[in-house]
Amino acid sequence: MDYSVLELNLLNYWKSKEVKWIYKYKHRVKEYQCGNLSNTELFLDMTGGSIFKDVIDIANFNDVTGNEVKVNIDDLITNRQQTNM
Repeated sequence: MDYSVLELNLLNYWKSKEVKWIYKYKHRVKEYQCGNLSNTELFLDMTGGSIFKDVIDIANFNDVTGNEVKVNIDDLITNRQQTNM
């Protein structure tokens, strides 16, 4: 199943709420808030990792932090818009 439209809609919504960076932890998409330990959970991927495949899940590594793998919302939106053209 292609989730690109759902992903694009979620990304645009999060951007409208001023989310700038995201990362994944245990299939949960979280907002990266510059080192703040209370990073907000935005979305729980119940598909087993099929959504936001291009965002690295830090649970798969022992020594990786959200800061190291955070992804810019604008970059993800651009990638999906180019894919859907």
